[in-house]
Amino acid sequence: MMGEGYHNNHHTHSGRANFGVKWHELDITYCIMLVLDKLKIIKLKKSIAK
Repeated sequence: MMGEGYHNNHHTHSGRANFGVKWHELDITYCIMLVLDKLKIIKLKKSIAK
C-alpha cells in the first residue's frame, strides 16, 4: 500500500511528505524518500511545524 492508504492524513496534514501520522502507520514511500534524500538524489524540505 506504500502510504496511499493514509490519504486522509494527506488532506489533514497537506504540508507533510510522510502520510503516516500515528505510530502504527508506516509509510514505505516516505522511507524510500528518506534514503533518496540521504543519497542526495532528491531534496526534502525541512518541516517548520510538526
